[in-house]
Amino acid sequence: MRKIETLTEEEKKTLEQGYRNHSKPHFRNRCQSILLSFDGYVVSEIAKLHKVRTRTIYTWFNDWENHGIMGLMTVKGQGIKAKLDSLTKQQIIQVKQTIKEDPQSLKNVCGTLSDLLGFTVTKHMLKRLLKKNSNTLGADLESA
Repeated sequence: MRKIETLTEEEKKTLEQGYRNHSKPHFRNRCQSILLSFDGYVVSEIAKLHKVRTRTIYTWFNDWENHGIMGLMTVKGQGIKAKLDSLTKQQIIQVKQTIKEDPQSLKNVCGTLSDLLGFTVTKHMLKRLLKKNSNTLGADLESA
C-alpha cells in the first residue's frame, strides 16, 4: 500500500491552488490525487475516482516525489509524433493525387495511403493534414 505520507503546508497550498485553479484538467487530477493520498485515501479509490489504472496513480506519486509540482505537469512534446508531418515532397504529391482520385471517400483514401506510405493513415491524420495545409493543398490539387 503506497501513499503520500508527508506534505509541508506550502506543498499543500500549492497542490490545492493547482487543483482549484489550473487550466489543464490532467494537472488538476494529479494535484487532487496527491492531496487525497495524503488525506488517507488508498490508491484504488483514487484510481476509480479519476478513471485511470492504479499504475497511473503510482506514476503520479513517483513524479511528485522526484520532481515536485513540476513533475505533475505534462511535458511539451510527449506523445506519438504525427507521421504525415515528416513526408517527403514525393510522398506529399502521392497524397495529393490519391485525394484527387477519390475526394469523397476518406476511408478509401486512408486505405490507399496506408499501402503507399507503409504505415497506417487514419481519417483523423488525414483531416489534420488537410486542415493544416488547406491553403496550399487546394491550389496544388488544381495544378496537379
